[in-house]
Amino acid sequence: MWDTSGEVPRIRLSGADAESGRRLGIVAELADRWGHYRLGPSLSGGKLVWCELDG
Repeated sequence: MWDTSGEVPRIRLSGADAESGRRLGIVAELADRWGHYRLGPSLSGGKLVWCELDG
C-alpha cells in the first residue's frame, strides 16, 4: 500500500459498519512480516507499506 501521508502506519480498530481503516489490520493478520518506509520527495513523499508471506 502507498499513500502521501507522512504519518506512521498504525492498526485501527474499525466498527463493523466502518467504511475505512481495515487495510493494515488485514495485512497484519495475514502477513508473516510487515513494515513501512518513507518515500523521498522525488516520489511525492508519503510512505509505502510492505509485507511478506511465508510459503
